[in-house]
Amino acid sequence: MRGLPPAGRAPSSDHRQHDVGSGGLYKTPTLLNANFNAPYFHDGRFADYAQVVAYFDRGLQAGIQARDREDLVAYLSAVGDGERALIADDIDTRVRELTDFAVVLDTALPQHDVPAATLVVDALNRELRELTEKFPERKDSAVSGGLAERSRPAAR
Repeated sequence: MRGLPPAGRAPSSDHRQHDVGSGGLYKTPTLLNANFNAPYFHDGRFADYAQVVAYFDRGLQAGIQARDREDLVAYLSAVGDGERALIADDIDTRVRELTDFAVVLDTALPQHDVPAATLVVDALNRELRELTEKFPERKDSAVSGGLAERSRPAAR
């Protein structure tokens, strides 16, 4: 299949919003551990990868051959499998991951490794932005529970 990442290199999210032909912009999710996130699409309309592939094949008029569709579904299934989804996706876990990742700066900064430091800072910036999206805005009048409710992540 063309367009797949090189062997040994996992696909990830670009953390940008894209129009996927559904009438709106949606943040690109990672494919890693996606098997644990069914149903698929922003509104859960697809039960499996085969339905997602068929949707994009039709919508983009890509003309993907049956064997290539099967290969793509197998690829998505392989990439989407893993143990990572067994770790709770809660605030404490995310903060621990951010802290663990930031440790790279302890090495990069004294060595003046600008590319590594830039990579870490950019990644931390994206991850922190995503983390803050889980909390309501301070001036959100729809949140009625005061400071205690604003300190809890929003149910999404």
